[in-house]
Amino acid sequence: MAATPALDLLIRSKTVHSVVTYQHNPNVESFGDEAASALGVEPARVFKTLVRPARDEDLAVGVVPVDAVLDMKALAKVLGAKRAQMADAESAARSSGYVVGGISPLGQKAPARDRDRREREQLHHNLREWRSPRPRDRAVAR
Repeated sequence: MAATPALDLLIRSKTVHSVVTYQHNPNVESFGDEAASALGVEPARVFKTLVRPARDEDLAVGVVPVDAVLDMKALAKVLGAKRAQMADAESAARSSGYVVGGISPLGQKAPARDRDRREREQLHHNLREWRSPRPRDRAVAR
């Protein structure tokens, strides 16, 4: 068995991949910024997994670049909800099977439900529009 369910899934599906590691500093709050810095890559090339409650009490999973800002009102509109908020850390960890700060969209314990193609394309378009280069505007998933 691999170190994580995500790696297990990649190995089983014969997906070409490589594992890159770094030493995590427990005092750092922005895991994505820490990973980008430690790996020497631009934050736009590192992604964070955001977990939020969906309409039917399931959790929805989104993946955005570390340097992106997610407009929760716009996300709620795309998902057909009145409002959007991040899932609490305990629910996100329990649903995904990962620790907060290391949640992967792959190999989750309770797979998030998928959206139809048109909704995914609209959400992808909106996420590109919500990007912000200003560090003070970065969203941090905890």
